[in-house]
Amino acid sequence: MARHQVEQKSRGRPTHRYRLTDSGDGLFPRRYENLAQGLVDLIIELDGEAKLRQLLDLRTSRQLEAYRQRLEGRDLAQRVEALARLRDEEGFMGRSESVADGSFLLIENNCALCDVARCCSAVCDSELELFRGVLPEADVQRVQHLREGDPLCVYRIERRVDPQR
Repeated sequence: MARHQVEQKSRGRPTHRYRLTDSGDGLFPRRYENLAQGLVDLIIELDGEAKLRQLLDLRTSRQLEAYRQRLEGRDLAQRVEALARLRDEEGFMGRSESVADGSFLLIENNCALCDVARCCSAVCDSELELFRGVLPEADVQRVQHLREGDPLCVYRIERRVDPQR
């Protein structure tokens, strides 16, 4: 929690210096959501909601590239599981479940973007597009939504049937 360092000056007793470690610093409250929400409001005020959607689209494309790198070379089931782990690392408390009919559920027990998402549906839309982009061979539908009053966000993922067969 704190680091201790002794400094010896030329004369007198040594000086003791204490400094918080990163984990100790993490115990202090942060209000990042205030900044994020304020920036969203300012973007809309200055340039309109279209600009916000443009920025969210750019964010989604960058996330998509990063996610694809982490998920490549896996089958759908493995990618859904790895996607849930990624979302967990990002604070969404993600997990996945296989359903008896061959589909999957991506479950997020927390929304790391909740404060912004409550007043800006475009944030949630971009998350859904991210999942659809990283799982192109599947249909991804949001079946539960924190923003709509559900206790968590759940996405149903079904392998798309190839009409050529």
